[in-house]
Amino acid sequence: RKYHPVADYYKVLGVSRDATEGEIKKAYYLLARKYHPDKNKENEDAHARFQLLGEAYQVLSDHEMRAKYDKHGKDSLDVNFMDYACVFTILFGAEDFEPLIGELILATATSRGGEMDQSEMKEIQSARVAKLVASLKDLLSPWVHGEKESFMKKMHLYGKELSTCSFGEQLLRVIANVYKIQATKALGGLTGLGAGMKMQKQKLKSRMKVAGAAMKVMQAHFEIQKMNEKDKKLALGSSSSAEASSSKGGGDGSDKKKAKMEEMALPLVLEAMWAANVVDIEDTVAQACKGVFKEKVDRKERALALKKLGEIFESSATPKPSQGLSKAQDANQKLQDALFKFQQKKMKDEDSEGGDVNSVD
Repeated sequence: RKYHPVADYYKVLGVSRDATEGEIKKAYYLLARKYHPDKNKENEDAHARFQLLGEAYQVLSDHEMRAKYDKHGKDSLDVNFMDYACVFTILFGAEDFEPLIGELILATATSRGGEMDQSEMKEIQSARVAKLVASLKDLLSPWVHGEKESFMKKMHLYGKELSTCSFGEQLLRVIANVYKIQATKALGGLTGLGAGMKMQKQKLKSRMKVAGAAMKVMQAHFEIQKMNEKDKKLALGSSSSAEASSSKGGGDGSDKKKAKMEEMALPLVLEAMWAANVVDIEDTVAQACKGVFKEKVDRKERALALKKLGEIFESSATPKPSQGLSKAQDANQKLQDALFKFQQKKMKDEDSEGGDVNSVD
């Protein structure tokens, strides 16, 4: 890694050694946005610094790792550093999509250090939806005013451009689904009624995915905790050199198992974060669509335009053929595919450095 591999993590984030968890989150948010690889494609140092920011945040945001780091330094840490390009992109990598989905609620909460009460969250969400309503009206305006061919040509290009972004295809599919359902619902009739039922089913499915993903994360966390407790008991129970050697041998096996569990836990964490984002996007985009259809003037044309836009976005997010992977492997593969450019760059760095690294009423 080119960017100061032994830097002080507190200095990396620009915070004091007694910084609160909220201050650490805010500092990471601001600096990671500044040095994100998408914004610094020609700057190798920025990419390396971005990865170091991720390391610093991972250590200082964990109470146990932070205490160990404060006492013994980086060499005392036995941790597999996760690729924070992945985590950060899930949280904040949707900037190009902000005219369509706004700032994700996870990003908003993290940027404020998690310091938001319910009334403030509601106010922020209301402003977010209002902004999206205005943006969506502008987007649909050419179709409404008779410029259908121009609208379709422009939206095809827009969809193609968005599909190249991190998580672009996944985001397009989520948005397209909401657009088509809400447009059909707004057009009314039996088809509209069916669309309303489909939306309710989709919302339930998305929430079940969040609950399921969160449960998997909790189970992995408890398993790792149990391993940590077992290691502590083994260490405390070592009284002779033979016992110490035996315990050390057991610890090595436990360490390998724990490292494997931590490696398996990362995709689960990412999956849970992504599932939460999907619920946020579906709810917010649906609210924006309803806002667009509140005005009776041009309601039908807007609904037709939105339906067409959903179809265009869906076609822009061409699904990749199945590779016969398990569900867990497939979920992880989707994440890795979406971040291919980051992974490709990371592998090149490791090679060169020797492996371091609703009908509206």
